[in-house]
Amino acid sequence: MPIALVVREQKKLVVEELPFPKYGSKELLIKVTHVAQNPTNWKHVHFGLAKPGSIVGCDFSGIVVKVGKEAV
Repeated sequence: MPIALVVREQKKLVVEELPFPKYGSKELLIKVTHVAQNPTNWKHVHFGLAKPGSIVGCDFSGIVVKVGKEAV
């Protein structure tokens, strides 16, 4: 199962296992191999921009494992 850093109530960050996401016909499914946290991540949490249930992080690299039929 995928593991993610998830925002919970009272700006608490929790490492959680999540179900595999569904992807659409124009999307890719990527197995993440490396991640980086940067200042925008903690700022989104600290200033309340990341709501409970949000997954923190946007810098990653990985391997494409599935390609939607209409992906370009």
